[in-house]
Amino acid sequence: MVKTFQVYLSRNKCTYSCVHCRAHLADHDDLISKSFQSSQGRAYLFNNVVNIKTGQAEERYLLTGLHSVADISCESCKTTIGWKYEQAFESSQKYKEGKYIIELIHLIKENALDTSTILSDHKNSLMSKNFSSFAFFSHKSLANKKSLS
Repeated sequence: MVKTFQVYLSRNKCTYSCVHCRAHLADHDDLISKSFQSSQGRAYLFNNVVNIKTGQAEERYLLTGLHSVADISCESCKTTIGWKYEQAFESSQKYKEGKYIIELIHLIKENALDTSTILSDHKNSLMSKNFSSFAFFSHKSLANKKSLS
């Protein structure tokens, strides 16, 4: 069994990490675009990533045409988190070659101040629903305490 060592990115700037295991994946400086879509929802395009394993390339028809892509997975937890563009067959898509897509549901943004922001819209909506339930429960508990006194 081969032991792999993780790359740790600078704490002085924002980084993106795996939401499942918190392994660092990319610096904010390597973020190219937030305007990508995947089968799992929104995705980000990065110039460079770390702590990933790249699978075998295969041709896939994506929203922007035929591409040769390879799935990428987190080196630490082995979760498939996106893909790498190996080759674009249309000239307008050549800028993607050698770049990486990571799906938002697999990312967490760690700010330089070491506060974390979950990037998944789905998880944010779940958290706000839980907070609303908590606020409702707390309000009812407070009302019950006042009526008992």
